[in-house]
Amino acid sequence: FSMVCRAMGPGAGLVAALLLGCHWAPIYFEGELHAPALLIALELAFAACLLRFREARKRSWLAGAALALGLAVLTRPNVLLYLPAACLWLAWVGKRSARAWGRDALWLCAGVLLTVLPATLRNRVASGQWVPVTTNFGINLYLGNHAGANGLIGDDPAGIATFKTCYDYPSLMARLETRLGPDATHGDVSDWFADQAWEWIWDHPGEFIALTWRKLRWTLGPMEVGHNKEVALERRASPALRYLPMPFPWMLGLASLGCFLHWLGRRGA
Repeated sequence: FSMVCRAMGPGAGLVAALLLGCHWAPIYFEGELHAPALLIALELAFAACLLRFREARKRSWLAGAALALGLAVLTRPNVLLYLPAACLWLAWVGKRSARAWGRDALWLCAGVLLTVLPATLRNRVASGQWVPVTTNFGINLYLGNHAGANGLIGDDPAGIATFKTCYDYPSLMARLETRLGPDATHGDVSDWFADQAWEWIWDHPGEFIALTWRKLRWTLGPMEVGHNKEVALERRASPALRYLPMPFPWMLGLASLGCFLHWLGRRGA
């Protein structure tokens, strides 16, 4: 509400807050002890601080954005993809205002690094390895990119062991000792899976592009793609969530339309 209200007025802010408050997915996932409950708040805080920085030009808002994004990275590491996008946005804003945007981007990157650094140091002390946040990268990259991958988590990795939830990871590591040796660490296992995935991507670029496009269509589609539970079926069984409107494509379409109209309004002004 605060972000949209500042940009387009209180009426648009109320509509945006209503749409988010009635969207079933945040309500469902925030009702569980899972990352989205924290992640959504941190992402909104990151965006709000960046917008306030553009208005006030105070580094304190940039520091707030860096802190929010750093905590979001600790919650879900792939949120780090927001950082280059934010730097490009700072470049665009700086160019329009003749501001030295490079220094702002450097401050933002440094703030995110400092926020993540305690977790990295803890990982070093606990494991003896330099792991920035987590060693899940390799297995996640492999599950989405290997021979037979279809964009869903439907088969076990390389026939090694069952991998349905994070609790299966220790047994998967134990099975890999025959290939990597008994002293294989979490980092070694992650690197092995990542190497398998990169090798497949390099040897099958056409299949990789087609598979990525298929996953993107599902990401923007009207239903949540299930993993270790079928959220669409749980929504239908809910006496409240099944009646809430606004599937994701409608939300995305309305948000895109609102941003476009706001851009036209600023150009006209």
